[in-house]
Amino acid sequence: MTEKQFKILLNKFLAGKATRKEIRLINKLERFQLDKNKNEVFKNEAEKQRLKTEIYSSVNPGVTRPARRWLRLAASVVILLGIGYTVLLTSGRKTITVNNPSKNPKSIVLADGSEVILNHNSKLTYNRQAFPVKDRNVELSGEAFFKVARNPRKPFIIKTGALTTRVLGTQFNIRESDTSVKVTVNEGKVRVYNKKDTLQITVNQQAVYNTVSGNLRENTVNAQLFSLWQMETMVLNNITVSELSVVLSEIYGIPVCFKDPGLKNIPMAITLKKDEKITEIINRVNLINDVKLILTKDNMIEIIPVKQP
Repeated sequence: MTEKQFKILLNKFLAGKATRKEIRLINKLERFQLDKNKNEVFKNEAEKQRLKTEIYSSVNPGVTRPARRWLRLAASVVILLGIGYTVLLTSGRKTITVNNPSKNPKSIVLADGSEVILNHNSKLTYNRQAFPVKDRNVELSGEAFFKVARNPRKPFIIKTGALTTRVLGTQFNIRESDTSVKVTVNEGKVRVYNKKDTLQITVNQQAVYNTVSGNLRENTVNAQLFSLWQMETMVLNNITVSELSVVLSEIYGIPVCFKDPGLKNIPMAITLKKDEKITEIINRVNLINDVKLILTKDNMIEIIPVKQP
């Protein structure tokens, strides 16, 4: 069984839609993983029980005994298989919240076959009974890359604060920050709207929602640059200095300013590692390119021309 197949099976199980055969398989997987890895996954038995209790304690005490047994087993499976993300079950709201507290991207495969890759400190929430039978509605906090399985009869809808993103089947990135929500399309078409405005964007277009002013605008971008956070090593060939500034601000969180706007279109190539220090990147860029990067006291990068001899 592949990881994708397992995650689809687990989502069906958590939603209460697994067949008897699938439930038996889940039980076998739990027993197998417990026998094989229980000493590797947890430091001790007390830690394992603490984590199981933490998940199970969120279940409403009023839930019937059969339902509680299902949830208890689901919590055991999530913990014992060490699948890399936390599932919080809240029976009163009938929701599943998938968190990614780790520094590495985490992949979730939903019951409809869609894949969501969550960035660090991001979470996805959806109704475990409605999805995907009644609707395909989810809520995102943070950043994620979506590979949505096509279904013209049931649009896939993502709520990110006051912004809604609606698709039938496509690939795109959503990033939420304190001041904005950015939706960047890698494939297909995406509809983005709030209470005032609506945009329909396609490949290499980006919708930017300003959470302070409420304005929604459209940009033309290199969409690949906004999903590089998924990669440990980023090979950037045939880019411009302007596109490098996007990577530095989006991936490394460093604002960039140009002393001379004419520098933006200078071509360049560079390979970056996500865990690389910004000072190391600056030194490498300054060695091989026709521009110079300066890190200011305000933790901003200024791009200036190289002085000619």
